[in-house]
Parts: sequence; C-alpha cells; structure tokens
Amino acid sequence: MLGDDASVPMPRRAAAAMPRLRREHARFREAAVELDGARDAVLRRLEDPKTPADVAEAARGRFDALEIRRPTSEWIAQREVEWDRSLERLERWAQRDPEHAAAIAERRAARQLSGRR
Repeated sequence: MLGDDASVPMPRRAAAAMPRLRREHARFREAAVELDGARDAVLRRLEDPKTPADVAEAARGRFDALEIRRPTSEWIAQREVEWDRSLERLERWAQRDPEHAAAIAERRAARQLSGRR
C-alpha cells in the first residue's frame, strides 16, 4: 500500500502515499454513488409499463443475479469508515515527515492570506 522500499522512513512513505490514497478514496465514493444511480435507473426501466414484458423478464433475471452480489449500503458505509480511519492514521504518520509538515504549513498560510479556510 505504501510502497515496497521499507528502508524509507514510514513518515516519508506515508506522506508520499497520501495523494494517491485520497484519489482512490474519492474514486471509491464516486463509484458507490454511480452504482446506486445505475441500479435505480435499471429498476425504473424494469418497472416502466412501456418496457416490453419479455425484455423486462429477461433483464430481471440478470439484474437479480447482479443484485445479489451488489455491495450493501451497510458494507459501503463500513468501508467508508475504514477508509477514513486509514487516512487519519496515515496523516498522523505523514505529519512526522518534515517536508510534508512544511508543505502543509505553507498551504495553510497561503489559505489564510487569501481569506479562504
């Protein structure tokens, strides 16, 4: 997860991994939303009276098979908690890296100067 080179200090590896892991977390959240949207769209089409019955019946069988394997809302929420916990732990490690800490301080100062939070 953090790279193969164990000779690099953990704070440095954590700081280097943070941007990638944040992007992966954002993609996970987007995928969960897209999955729910796609599921809802299929259900609307299956329930639409304009959808031919034979088409709906054939699609329903495939949909039900996918629905059984679909991550539940509870699983997604639990995975979100795990992501947050992992990122918090990584951030604590990354803060021990002098370069990372200096970059964060610089960004905070720039935000304060620009009036953003």
